[in-house]
Amino acid sequence: VSDLAMGRRGAEKRLLSRLEARPAPGRDERALGWAMLCAEHFRRLRYADGMRSCTMADSIEPGAAATVIGLMAGLAGEPVLAWTQQGVRIPLQTRAVAKVSAGNATIDAIVDTGAELAVVTETAARRLGGRPVGSDVRRGTTTNAVSGGMVMFEALRIGDGELRNLPAVVLADAELAPAEVEMILSLPVLVSAGRAAFLDHGAMLALGEAAPPLGAATTPLFWNESGLGFTADFAGGRRGVHLDTGSERTSLFPIAGPALSDAERQTRVAAQRRIAGLGGQRTEQGAEFRDVVITIAGRAWTFPTIEMAERNEDGDAARIGLGLFRQARTVVLDFEKMQMSLGD
Repeated sequence: VSDLAMGRRGAEKRLLSRLEARPAPGRDERALGWAMLCAEHFRRLRYADGMRSCTMADSIEPGAAATVIGLMAGLAGEPVLAWTQQGVRIPLQTRAVAKVSAGNATIDAIVDTGAELAVVTETAARRLGGRPVGSDVRRGTTTNAVSGGMVMFEALRIGDGELRNLPAVVLADAELAPAEVEMILSLPVLVSAGRAAFLDHGAMLALGEAAPPLGAATTPLFWNESGLGFTADFAGGRRGVHLDTGSERTSLFPIAGPALSDAERQTRVAAQRRIAGLGGQRTEQGAEFRDVVITIAGRAWTFPTIEMAERNEDGDAARIGLGLFRQARTVVLDFEKMQMSLGD
């Protein structure tokens, strides 16, 4: 299970063999193993494999994978997400916004490593020629759960590349209004290319063979409940953090408190946080710290101002947003080696 979370080569095959062994593993091990395979197949949009693994997970823990099973069933028989080119370059505006086109229509879309599924407004879905598939899907967000129908985009022009077979959840235009775009491009869009690099402080996204190789110093990537995580070092030790290019801000969670230095903790001041997501907006009472040092891939990066959320989420010590790109000129994500490097 841990090998699959770290994306190690052959981990899926080994885990599947273990789950199918006789005598069978215990109930808890089977429940966790099939749930991990379900998440892996969902992440890579492997619909047939996902139907099996998610159904097995749900048979052990009823209801655990019901939403994903509904999604996979609606997409059964559809071709898999893929880029038609081996290397793609995509100019990005501020906030990791890319232009997405089909026919004569062009819209703005955020490249969001924190999104499991692509999301599109009703108006944009029509303009881009989305084909309805499956049934309604309900997913959680940073604020409230949202639900909508599914569409399949058979061909989208993004940068100098063409993306085929992208499924997306369709929301009312007003529900996506807080993001100030008409579409969210999900993590599988990057994973399907094998390697992704944010270049020139986030001004360019390079995929596949267009992305530079990893730098000399790297840190492991892993899959977690929030999507894509990596390891980072704080003054008080190593922690797992979440990479979220859909967020402009970097924020800590309370679990990170003991990992801060005494000097960093002394900068704490109370602060209200406004959180905007697909489910709307909310405010919470949090805190703010100054000059927090986080070491990533062997290099110390100082965050002049960083918020701390009111409560923990999924065990991550921090959510690393686009603020990292203002410091790092190059961020390379290799989904085959499951490693990340940063360069200035």
